[in-house]
Amino acid sequence: MTDHRTELPDLFEEMIAASDEVCEAIASHNASRRVAIERLRRGDDLRSIVDDSPLAANLERTRAAMAELDTARGRIRSAVMRALLDEGMTKREIAQRWGVSPQLVSRYTADGPRKLRQRTR
Repeated sequence: MTDHRTELPDLFEEMIAASDEVCEAIASHNASRRVAIERLRRGDDLRSIVDDSPLAANLERTRAAMAELDTARGRIRSAVMRALLDEGMTKREIAQRWGVSPQLVSRYTADGPRKLRQRTR
């Protein structure tokens, strides 16, 4: 039988790194917004502010970081649920603790998050 606990430390580290990247992306985006605010208050032309802003790059970085965070979250959810099953918890008990249905626990523990996402999109 596989011990799903062994993969958890690496998955949690992955989640922390993904979360840190989201924070950094948002901070970068906010820094650009602060510059825009200062320029607006100085009376600069809005078009030049938008043209000079890395808006598209900031949005893409934030979206990519959030997508990676969601992927990491799904991998952790799947691994934790599988480890809890290994430790003797029932799918119903897991579902109650996570606030989800037993069917969702079954899907996460049978298919893993990647297949789940493909199915629900």
